[in-house]
Amino acid sequence: MKSPQHSGISVHSVGRDGPIDEDRPNDARHNGRVRTRLIVERVIDGIAVAQGAGSRFGRPVSDPTVIAEKLKFVCAAWKNGKKVAATAELVGWSVLLTRG
Repeated sequence: MKSPQHSGISVHSVGRDGPIDEDRPNDARHNGRVRTRLIVERVIDGIAVAQGAGSRFGRPVSDPTVIAEKLKFVCAAWKNGKKVAATAELVGWSVLLTRG
């Protein structure tokens, strides 16, 4: 999504007392809130476009059966004297997931 300036749209901030003056504290806060809202809207629009194009957000769905098999493998290796971190890496888990 292009910014308004790049789209040929001229944006002017106007308050009830005339143009917003960045040097006045209330005007600066208002302008900051407007910018924040615009950023949020652009992010929401970007997410909608990405999802429309097939992008998925969040953690991937995991199969409980596969997780159980990997956990059995890690536990068996640990009981046989292998380090948990090294075994976890073999099944694709991070070391942080093995620490509790």
